[in-house]
Amino acid sequence: MLKFSDYFFDGLISDWLVQGEIADMLGLVQSKLSEVDRILADLESAKNEVEAERAGVVRKYVQIVEEYS
Repeated sequence: MLKFSDYFFDGLISDWLVQGEIADMLGLVQSKLSEVDRILADLESAKNEVEAERAGVVRKYVQIVEEYS
């Protein structure tokens, strides 16, 4: 009986500790995923700004070329 309780409670406690670590790591992964999503959104916004700026430069370039042609 002593051996059984040793294995049972040892396994129960170690499982409980491992589950706690898994839950902590899951929270960390979810936090990092949110951070990556935010960074991707920031990059997408910056890309759109650069594309809009480029389009404006191209329009000005075309106007200048047409004026001197």
